[in-house]
Amino acid sequence: MKCKHKELFVKGIKYCGKKGFKNGIFRVMVTNDQKVKTISVSDEDTAFTFCADEIAKLLV
Repeated sequence: MKCKHKELFVKGIKYCGKKGFKNGIFRVMVTNDQKVKTISVSDEDTAFTFCADEIAKLLV
């Protein structure tokens, strides 16, 4: 990863239980500094943060 910090918005699908699936816009934050590389994905209700090291290995 070359970017230090990046914010972008992507279209996606969210499972909403009995209501089924719902289209939405998700906020994606990519952080890459000397201590940690993370990817955070959030919508209005929920947020997830992943360690990006394992994902980055697959993208090379």
